[in-house]
Amino acid sequence: MTSATQDIFDQVLLRAAVAALDDDGSAMALLSWVAPDQGDRLVQVYVNDVLADVSVDASQREMWLHLDRARPVRVELLAVDPQAALNDHATDLHGWSPRFTQRAALAITRDETLPVESVAIVSVDDAEDFGHRLWRDTDYRSGFGALFGIGEFARDGATGPGLGRGEFGVGQFGADGCAWRWQRGDLSPGAHTIDLRMESPEGREVGRLDAPLDVYIDALPSPAKGVQLDDVATLSWQT
Repeated sequence: MTSATQDIFDQVLLRAAVAALDDDGSAMALLSWVAPDQGDRLVQVYVNDVLADVSVDASQREMWLHLDRARPVRVELLAVDPQAALNDHATDLHGWSPRFTQRAALAITRDETLPVESVAIVSVDDAEDFGHRLWRDTDYRSGFGALFGIGEFARDGATGPGLGRGEFGVGQFGADGCAWRWQRGDLSPGAHTIDLRMESPEGREVGRLDAPLDVYIDALPSPAKGVQLDDVATLSWQT
């Protein structure tokens, strides 16, 4: 059994059928490739790191893809043994390594002892984002009270976090159920500083990060050597 490889592709061509735009913003694109050393291996096609299709025969050299025209699309090919053709080999992709960071993200564990209706205020480069509610109306702030009833069952425990969706185990019963997440994808390439503080409904500060976080947003790479672009949006490159 040979290893999965991207090194055998001498040329890859993606031709978008611009006239075949569907109502949902997606379109068909014809993918073709040249790989003299492919042998009996099949070709997996990954779109943004997700396995999208697999060739049905070793002699196949093209296929149609259904792509989302509303966002950037990265297409990568991987040659694999037929018996492993349906296995996900995304970790073997190296054509776009290292991966690019294009979103800033922040995750914290919410503290059920914070005042009801507290908000998180995120600052990016000293510019404040609007306040984000730490709990939605449908979120549980905690479950069984810490003292099994004295702190109330399945409501805000008067004695602090208990067994419920607060801090016991994982998933709905622990950190996942108490996680609060923020992300932003419109930051310009370069270094950014993110800070966070929490305020009560009265505007009193009730929490803050120990120190601001530094993130770096990567710029998209320059086109590869040998890139060609024609009037029907054909993109090809040679390795």
